Amino acid sequence: MKEEIQSFVEPIIEEHGAELVEIALKGSKRNQILVLYVDRPGGITINECARISRAILKTDELDLLLGSHYRLEVSSPGMDRPLKTLHDFERTVGRYLAVQFQDEKGLHTLKGDLKAADETGIVLENKQGEHKIALGSIVKAKQEIKW
Repeated sequence: MKEEIQSFVEPIIEEHGAELVEIALKGSKRNQILVLYVDRPGGITINECARISRAILKTDELDLLLGSHYRLEVSSPGMDRPLKTLHDFERTVGRYLAVQFQDEKGLHTLKGDLKAADETGIVLENKQGEHKIALGSIVKAKQEIKW
């Protein structure tokens, strides 16, 4: 089911300059909630989520897939969503992160602005300078508010 939903909604989301991050189906068959988590580099606003939602609801495709008893929510993935994939990191370049990683010296946590992300790893910058962290060594990463 999620694959069919994705193939329908993804082009609409991309037309609005955003990308589909995750699909969640909640609730019962008679009262389903379809949650589409969308984002873009630099973040996404509530108004942009509303425009995407309206564009998706202009068609009958979701009615055909889910029936008439569903509610659509289009939302940002939120700051507390863990960053796991290279694409997650690429999307959050420029944002402040807390990254827990493992190397030969043990488990470490670094906080800083994400300056770059590629297949080899990420670059965090803080007061101590730039820190290159291999993607494979990252245990946990998420956005935080910079105080």
